[in-house]
Parts: sequence; C-alpha cells; structure tokens
Amino acid sequence: MTAPTKERNRLISDTLERVSPRVQADGKGRWDFALVNGTSAAAHAALQEGWLNLVVPLQEATDPESDWSLLRDNGTLPGLCKFALDDGQRCRHLRVDLPLDWESEPVFLSRRLREACTGFLAVLGRLHGSRESGELKDAGNACDVEGNHAEGTDLPHLLNEAGWQCAQRSASKFTVDLDVRGGLSQAVVEVAECRGVVVAFTDVAKWEAPGREQREAAAVLLLSASKFIRMARATVVENEKESAARFEVRFESPATSPELSHALSALSVAASLCRNEAQSFEDERIAKAYLAARRAG
Repeated sequence: MTAPTKERNRLISDTLERVSPRVQADGKGRWDFALVNGTSAAAHAALQEGWLNLVVPLQEATDPESDWSLLRDNGTLPGLCKFALDDGQRCRHLRVDLPLDWESEPVFLSRRLREACTGFLAVLGRLHGSRESGELKDAGNACDVEGNHAEGTDLPHLLNEAGWQCAQRSASKFTVDLDVRGGLSQAVVEVAECRGVVVAFTDVAKWEAPGREQREAAAVLLLSASKFIRMARATVVENEKESAARFEVRFESPATSPELSHALSALSVAASLCRNEAQSFEDERIAKAYLAARRAG
C-alpha cells in the first residue's frame, strides 16, 4: 500500500527541509533544493512512474577520460548514490532512485531520502579535492544517518519473501539466478563485513588491459545505463590482469524484501541490456565504431 499523494509529498518536503537550507516545491511532484557542504550545489527531486528520482548535476568531469574514473568511483559511493550520464545532453550527475511501493512507505521513504541527501553531501564534500589525484576516496563512512546496520540480516528469509530463490555460498553470501533472457546470469547478495550493509551485484563484462577508446566506450554505455536502470549503478573493478564491469545495488541500512526485489529486478535488466554490448568492447574496432555512432547521433 502506498501513502496518499498529499501525505507523501508533504513527507518529502519535510525531509528535504531538514537537510537543505532552501527547498522549493512546485506542487506537482517536483522539488528544487540546495545541498551545502563547503560550496552549494543545486539538486532536484521528481516523482515519476512510482519512483522518486533525485539528481545533482555535476560541473566537474567534462572530458571523456573522466567517465572511466566516474565508473570506477561508483563502487565507492555510499548507499544508493551513483554517478550517471545523460548521454543526450552529455550531462554527468549524481542520482538516487527510490521506489515508492513498499509497505510502511512513510518510514522507509524518509529514511532512504535522508540517506540519499547525506550521501550526496559526503560525495560533494570530497569530490573536488580528491579528483585532482584521479581517485575518489570512499565516501561511504559518513552516511549511516540512523546508526542502523544489517548484521544478523536474514537474507534467505528476505529473498524468499521477495520471491527470489537463493543458494548459500558462505555465512553471509548468497547467489540468486536473475531473470535474464538468452542465458544465465547470477547476482551475489551479501552482508558486507566492512559496514554491515546489504550489497547485491552481477558481473556484465571482463576485458584484458582495455585501451583508451575501449574504456571510453564502456564508460559511456554503462554510465548511460545507470541513468535509466533505476536503483542499480555500474562500476568497474580493476586489477593487474583485467577490468571487470558490474552493476550493483548497495543499501546503507537494513533492506526490506520489496527493496531487494527491486534491486534484483534492476540487476536482471542490467544484465539483459548491457552484458553482450559491454563485452563486445573487448574488440577495439567495435569500441571505436560505437563511439563514432554515439558522436554522430
């Protein structure tokens, strides 16, 4: 059951006013507000198709090489925060997508909304100074706004309640078969030891020593997908031998079964839409052709 529209909108306004010195609502499910952490950043929130989408446009990172850095840095962001790319306008932004259909919605909406804004502030507070070194420091440590962690979370129960069957890999790690056409994809769902938060992820591609244009093509594809695949964020994990792309969903405080269902559905969509195209960039010629087509469009 969802909250009545007026009650929900009032809750959103009240929550934003707690974290922002300036909030302007248009009465039609849109809010403009300011985030202040050393400097002021404009932020926007909008209700759309059963979701609350929060966006902070970024002025930094305007060259193509920086997109790979944003992709890599996505894995360090707190909670549901993510870097994404509006490819039509080439606008890089921070965003959070919050589903609005779980039970006891007012409680969870207020919590997730405050987590999102606190996460935005943490990232904005670190972004400018750390960008000089080409690496964003982990901004996640500042974002547990209620002191809630997920130690002891009964993941099998939550996943079963959400309608997803799981197989146990360790005491805190489980695998789930995703709903993907044309092949098998699995997600790993775990309680992360470092924070006690629930994380779900699925790998979509691996490349050996990708070159500049391969990295640029992968970053454009995956950051663009992070905009329209709600909740999930793309990131890349690098080591000496290879770079692995994945989509993940991280909850900053204990997750509900409806939230986990949304997360796994998002990972299913990400795997269905992105794994073949992302993996094709292993061929540098395909990466170059992809970039040429995007620029021409």
